[in-house]
Amino acid sequence: MKFRILFLFSALVLTSCLEFKNSVFDTNTSIQGQWNSKFSVPSYNLAGGDIARFGIFSDSHQNYSDLSKTLRHMDQMQVDFAVFTGDATDFGSRDEFEIFHAFLKDAPYPTYIVPGNHDLTTTGRALFKKIYGPENREINTSIGKMIFFSNNPLEVLPERLNYDFLSNAVTSANPAEPLFIFQHQDPQNQLGFTTADRMLYDSTLTSFAGSVYVFHGHLHSFNKTQIGANTEVFQVSRVEKERWTMVEVDSSEVRVFQCQRKNCLKVFP
Repeated sequence: MKFRILFLFSALVLTSCLEFKNSVFDTNTSIQGQWNSKFSVPSYNLAGGDIARFGIFSDSHQNYSDLSKTLRHMDQMQVDFAVFTGDATDFGSRDEFEIFHAFLKDAPYPTYIVPGNHDLTTTGRALFKKIYGPENREINTSIGKMIFFSNNPLEVLPERLNYDFLSNAVTSANPAEPLFIFQHQDPQNQLGFTTADRMLYDSTLTSFAGSVYVFHGHLHSFNKTQIGANTEVFQVSRVEKERWTMVEVDSSEVRVFQCQRKNCLKVFP
C-alpha cells in the first residue's frame, strides 16, 4: 500500500514538471512567421493626383464574425492596405492567433499587425514575435513615415517601453510629410503610463516640426484628442458592430473617417 502511494505521488510530481505538448499556450504554431516584414505600402504619386486610402481596425478579440465582415467592408471600400492596432486575442494563446490569422491571410490587401496588451500575455509575446516579427518597426513610404510602436507597459515588465526607438524614428522623419504612428494604447492612459512616460511621449511628438497622426485602439470606442498643436490622436473602435476607421491622403491633406460597415463619416478635418 505504501509503495502504491509513493509511486502515485512520484508520478504526479514528474508529470507536473513536464512541458504540455500541443497545449493552446505553447508556441508550436504552423504559421510561417515574420508576417509584418512582408508588408508594403503601394507607391503613390500624390503630386500627380493619386489618393492613398487605408483602413485601421482594432480589438477583435474572439469576435471572428464581425472581424470577417469588417475585413470585407474595407475591401469593398477599396482600401489599399490596412493596419490592425492590437488585441487579436483574449489570452495570447496559440489557437487564438491561428484563428485570427486564418481570416487575415485571406484579405486581398496587405495588413500590418501591432501587438495589443492581451496579445502579449501568457506565451503571446513569443508567439507574436514568431508569427509577426519585432514589436516595433518604422517604414518610409511615399505618403510619409509610418511608425508601429508597441506601447503595452505592464506586459513587458520588468523591461521599459522602447522610447529610444520612438524618439529616433520621429527625429528621422521628414517634417514636410505626414507622420503616422500606430499603437495599441492611449498615450495618455494614466493606468498604464507614469507621468514621466506621458511627458516623454508628448515631448517627443511636439518637438517634431511636422504633422503627426496617432491611431490606437484598446478602449473599444471612437474618440479624438490632441497633443499640442501638431498631433491628432484617433482612438479606433473595436470591430464589434463592424466598426473601423478609414484614412485618405492626397497632396493637400489627411482625411479621417469613422466607419460602420460601408458608411463612413468624415471626422477630420
